[in-house]
Amino acid sequence: MQTMATLVAVIGSSLYFGSHGGGAAAIGGLVCVIPNLLFALRIKMVAGRRGASFQVNFILGELFKLMLTVGLLVVIARGYPGVHWPSLLIGLALASQAVFFAFWKKN
Repeated sequence: MQTMATLVAVIGSSLYFGSHGGGAAAIGGLVCVIPNLLFALRIKMVAGRRGASFQVNFILGELFKLMLTVGLLVVIARGYPGVHWPSLLIGLALASQAVFFAFWKKN
C-alpha cells in the first residue's frame, strides 16, 4: 500500500510540479517505505524465534524505524539542497498514511 501511495504521489507531483517534483515525491515516499520494509522484515524474523521477546523487538524496531526516517530526511536536506520540499512532503505523507488505506482495502 505504501508503494502504491508513493506512486500516486509521484504521478500527482509530476503532473503538477513537473519531473523535479515527481522525483522529490519518490524520494519522500522511499523515506517512509524503506524503514518500514526493514522493520517488517525484522519482525518477521523475530516472530518465529523461540525465546525472543516480540514486544522488546517491536519497540526497538519502531525506534530504529523512526531514527532511520529522520536520518534519511537529514541526509536528503544536506545532500540535495535543491529538493522540492512540498513534493517530498506529499510523498512522505501519503506513504506514511497508507496504513489507513489498508483498513479500507481489508473489507
